[in-house]
Amino acid sequence: MSQRFEEWDKDLTLIRAANRELSMAELNLRRQVAVARRHGHSWAAIGVVLSITRHAAQQRFGAAGEASA
Repeated sequence: MSQRFEEWDKDLTLIRAANRELSMAELNLRRQVAVARRHGHSWAAIGVVLSITRHAAQQRFGAAGEASA
């Protein structure tokens, strides 16, 4: 029974770590988009590298993304 709980704890610890990494990656992505915009890159170009439309890039990273970095 104890091994089951150890595995469960390990699984949950790994989920927490992956979620933390995901949050950091999202923050880094938002910062890099803001830098790219300040450097004059278009929403279309950003969309291309993210494999999304210009409109989707602007919606996802728009106002808040341009204000921070």
